[in-house]
Amino acid sequence: MVGSFAYAATYSYTFTNAVFSVDKPFTQNLNGIDWTLEWTLQKGEGYLGFQGGDTGKGLQIGSSGSPIATATLSTNGISGTITAIKVNTSGASSIEGTLDVTVGGKPFGNQYTLTTTATDVDFTGSAEGEIKLNYTNSSAKAVYIKSIEVTYTVAVEAPTFSIKGGMYTEPQTLTLSAGEGCTIYYTEDGENPTKESTAYTAPITIDKTKTIKAVAYNAEGSASNIVSETYTFPVACENIAAVKAQESGTLVSLTLKDAQVVYVNAYSNTTEYYVRDASGSINFRNTGLELKANDIINGTVICEYSPYKGLPQFAKTDETNAEKLTITAGTEAQPVEINDVAELLTGKYLCDLVLVKNVTFTSEVDGKHTNDYAVGANKSKVMVYDKFKLDIETPSDDKTYDVTGILGTLDEDTNEIFLISVTEHVGTGINAPMVEEVDENAPVYNLAGQRVSKDTKGILIQNGRKFINK
Repeated sequence: MVGSFAYAATYSYTFTNAVFSVDKPFTQNLNGIDWTLEWTLQKGEGYLGFQGGDTGKGLQIGSSGSPIATATLSTNGISGTITAIKVNTSGASSIEGTLDVTVGGKPFGNQYTLTTTATDVDFTGSAEGEIKLNYTNSSAKAVYIKSIEVTYTVAVEAPTFSIKGGMYTEPQTLTLSAGEGCTIYYTEDGENPTKESTAYTAPITIDKTKTIKAVAYNAEGSASNIVSETYTFPVACENIAAVKAQESGTLVSLTLKDAQVVYVNAYSNTTEYYVRDASGSINFRNTGLELKANDIINGTVICEYSPYKGLPQFAKTDETNAEKLTITAGTEAQPVEINDVAELLTGKYLCDLVLVKNVTFTSEVDGKHTNDYAVGANKSKVMVYDKFKLDIETPSDDKTYDVTGILGTLDEDTNEIFLISVTEHVGTGINAPMVEEVDENAPVYNLAGQRVSKDTKGILIQNGRKFINK
């Protein structure tokens, strides 16, 4: 009688991001179950995306420029008898497509005709085997999947994990448990466990990123569903230089010691913080951190290191970062003075506030673009660009100038200075300081190249000229 007992279970997954993309593997683990996405195209090279928000439709498959002809999302990861499958699905406007579900190669429920409204569609039956969600599309429109729910029964209850998957910074001790008389087998390499895998006999210590998959077998040899949890441990980095040595996409735990925000750039829905410590500089972009220029940062921040076009930066940070940091107001950040333009062509000063003196400017045509360059005494040159939209024009005369800016990149092979100020080079001292401003409407900068208010006292710069504001 024990062997004939059936356990009811429900599997569900809701898409909260793209998960699948054209440059990622087409098999992804969705809430402990591996799903594989395959498609054929009407035209184009393929497109996968995500539509979020309160009215979002979830995973997007195809687009008007690259519509699918067919798409199949499938899994072998749910054993037992499937009794119901619910799919929240839809299409873009004027969609002409259908969804059919099969289990074990046989039709499961009735075909559904897609609409533009995200709808819970129920498919019912009783079958075992591979689940396939089969889409057809005759229109140049996208198909969406928001969520999947599978109801099923199994002869053996799946193992339970004492610790949920997630991100951890300290070693964890994991205990697995199953029904009486069952043996648990597990893997740590992402492979599905079988009776040939490691038998669970004692708690598992987890101290680095890994996925644990487990299955239970009863005395009759019947298997439960495979369940899994992924535990993520960031790489500990003692400073910014250590982060910049990591591969793109690496989750890191960065310890900041007296790091300073040397510049803040806000535009559209993006805010960039250029941060410097004793080892180097980096860019925090769209991280949710609220920082101001000159702030001093101490503490630990969890980040995904994601260089963009060669520019070292973090694309996102952990939601609890603000609680792990001490942020205090600092004195005015000073630029690193560069004596040789050639130094700017390496990665040493990327994302840092720099000042290069006594340069001339030249322009070069490259296809449809005209690029401006600062040229040093040794004829080395670096591209300059008004990225921060400060309305800085590069001079066209033969005079020499001092340039302050953030060293960034055009692409992985080309560094450029994001201009903050360009002032005429006057050697030592001040050349003909003025008592009043040149232009009321022109921005004002201090000698470090930082934009300041017009009531700031001291030696300031406006329209490339120095003056004293008393």
